Amino acid sequence: MGWPAVIRCSLVALCIGALTPRPAVAQSPAEVTLEIVHAATYHLPTAGGAMYYAVAEARNPGDAVVGDVVVRLVGYRADGSVVGEAKGYALVPALRPGESGPVVVVMAQAQPGEVARHELSVVGRAGAPEPFAPSLRLLGADRIWESPGKRYLVGELVSGAAETIGDLAIVAGFYSTDGRLLHVVRAPALVQPIAAGQRTPFLVEVPPDPTVNSWRLWYVAARFVGHPVPLAVRVATADADDYGRVVVSAVVTNQSSAAARDLRAVAILRDAQGRIVNVGALDPLAGTKEVPGYGEETLRLVADAQPGFASIEVRAASSTALLLAPERFGTFFPIVHRPEVPRAADETSHEDQG
Repeated sequence: MGWPAVIRCSLVALCIGALTPRPAVAQSPAEVTLEIVHAATYHLPTAGGAMYYAVAEARNPGDAVVGDVVVRLVGYRADGSVVGEAKGYALVPALRPGESGPVVVVMAQAQPGEVARHELSVVGRAGAPEPFAPSLRLLGADRIWESPGKRYLVGELVSGAAETIGDLAIVAGFYSTDGRLLHVVRAPALVQPIAAGQRTPFLVEVPPDPTVNSWRLWYVAARFVGHPVPLAVRVATADADDYGRVVVSAVVTNQSSAAARDLRAVAILRDAQGRIVNVGALDPLAGTKEVPGYGEETLRLVADAQPGFASIEVRAASSTALLLAPERFGTFFPIVHRPEVPRAADETSHEDQG
């Protein structure tokens, strides 16, 4: 006698089920506690009272890349009761093994002097993707400069990467003489995207704290999707005004058929040794944010003069991305630029020599 049809079908189904590979169950990345290398806290006055502000430098002690870094702050009164809790994030998105990066957290509900002690912890998720870390060489940023109303670091980054870099930002940590982290400031690169071999200036304002003695720089970046719009720039005039500023007129020529939108331009002042001593931005009342295809626009830029500056140059770039490489095709088709989330961090250190 043969097997009943219903039983035969059931056996076949069981065999097929046993041989079919099951999809792997994704395991959640392990949480890692990061080491706090330096930390500082402040009561900052506000219109409604005060904030309790903490900055720290956290180190990845493990052997895997750590991402999704979160800093947690709990403030306590002198009697042990809880003032409040807050959560903040790292200013660099991922840390390789042994790397450190700055974190910031603000607790808004604290009143002046209310926090008697605090607990600070930093955690992340192991197994994050390897961060994008293009080759960038730092020039300058070796002293603090001063101009009316501000103190600043200024320098430039030179790209040694094969790909074009976008969304580049500099994160500066400022330290006291005894090595305590005091402040963290983030500033974007002033001209981007940046093709291979090109350079971009940056300026980071230094907090008005006389105890600042040294600093450390990190950067975060992403790959630029597409090809940059080719722009040619020439300085037409440069004159001093009655306020001790240098006023620059520059002509930007778009060498493609696509409109160059979201124009970023900067006037760069250098000393006789070629070091950047200051930078100037577009005049918001007279500047332009777009150059039409194969068109020209005249820009007005203003920079505070520094003693001893010897030369002026202007650089410009657009965030518009081209689908086709401009050196290979005569007609350029713009695409929407949707940059990746920055994933990289690198670092350099400096001590104030001035």
